[in-house]
Formats: sequence, C-alpha cells, structure tokens
Amino acid sequence: MRAGIIAIILMGIGAFVACQTRATIGKEPVYENITPARLKERLERGEDLVLLDVRSPREFTGPLGHLEGAILIPVRELEERVGELNDYKDKEIIAYCRSGNRSRTAATLLSRHSFRVTNLLGGMKAWNASMNAPAEDQKMD
Repeated sequence: MRAGIIAIILMGIGAFVACQTRATIGKEPVYENITPARLKERLERGEDLVLLDVRSPREFTGPLGHLEGAILIPVRELEERVGELNDYKDKEIIAYCRSGNRSRTAATLLSRHSFRVTNLLGGMKAWNASMNAPAEDQKMD
C-alpha cells in the first residue's frame, strides 16, 4: 500500500515537472550564433546589420578595437537602455564583447525584448584572430 502511494505521488510530481518544462521551453529567449568569418562575409556583402558592442567604453577604445559603425551599450546598462535600440526592431542585431560571454547575456536580454539578435562567437578576440588567419583557415567554420 505504502509503495503504491509513493508511486502515485512520484508520478504526479513527474507529470507536474514535465508540464512546467514544456510551459517554459516556448518562453526561452532565442538567438543565433555567428562565427567571425561568417560575419565578415555578411558585412562584405553589405548586409544591413546593427553591430552592438556590449563591453565597457574603455574596452571599446582599447587594444582589441571595435567593429566599424558599432553602437556601444555596456551589458550592465543594457536593460535600462534597451529602448535606445527600438529603431532597430526590424533589423538583425549582432551582439559582441571581448570573448562572447557578455554578448550571450546581451543576446538573451534582447531576445526577451523581441529583438532579432545574433551572438558573435568568441567576441573581438576571435574576430581579430580570424582577421589575422590565412584565408584557408577562415573557411573552416
């Protein structure tokens, strides 16, 4: 009897967890990732992309540089400044940082605000390394 009750309780808990998981999956933020080589191709084709640098102002002007035409909004300010990007709701935003961690956070946040956003894998470190790599290496992504 006791085993039967425990089994029923466990089945109920399992069903509840399954329903909760299904309910939240559809609400998860969605964003794509892009490699530096693929981004370079798209920029060279003249695609109308919004480049969003989410590093600090010091990093933006620092030794890693920044992508030409990028908008600077540090990730820690992005939630309160997200409205500054409303004019770009119909465009794809490419978020990037130094190594890709902060830009993932930014991509998640922007996705929750219904922006179409793509995260630059590896950030400016990968971008600079890719730009300095031989052409045959850049085609391997």
